[in-house]
Amino acid sequence: MKRRRLLHHFTKVVLLPVAALLCKGQNTQQPRAAVVYEMWFRFTAASRQKYDDHLSRGKGASAVRDVPRDKLQLTQAQANIVEAVAVDCVKDLEQIDKRAATILSQRRADRKNGKAAMSRLVPPELARLQSEREDLVLTATKKLRQSLGETAFQVLDKRLASLMTPGAVTTPRAN
Repeated sequence: MKRRRLLHHFTKVVLLPVAALLCKGQNTQQPRAAVVYEMWFRFTAASRQKYDDHLSRGKGASAVRDVPRDKLQLTQAQANIVEAVAVDCVKDLEQIDKRAATILSQRRADRKNGKAAMSRLVPPELARLQSEREDLVLTATKKLRQSLGETAFQVLDKRLASLMTPGAVTTPRAN
């Protein structure tokens, strides 16, 4: 029951609000593929990190690692593939995030020192990094498609899309 509540909490409190915010202003109810997969890759990688942390402290943690697998109803082999792709993708995304943080801190310092005027426009270098991050996620998604096979990937994609549709999650009954 505890695991079920964790799954529900994650979906309702984290995935759906973030997906809704990222879709704001778009003509569709479905988030872009890059957004959906980036969020799922980050969740999967975080679950793996939490699993590794529990193991290093001598605690049992299979339930933590199985949350992404159970959420998408994957086999263990499929979950291993998804996890490997997700961890690699998130590691690369973190490098892009560091570069973006450096750019933002430099812009803040320039504004503070009076060297640059405050602007609401996205700096071109940040726009390039955003494009790079989307390309990275889409490349990881293609790698996932190749590794799983077309049929298994289509099933995963449909399940993930249903999870990310606002209003798709219902509250489980209390037992």
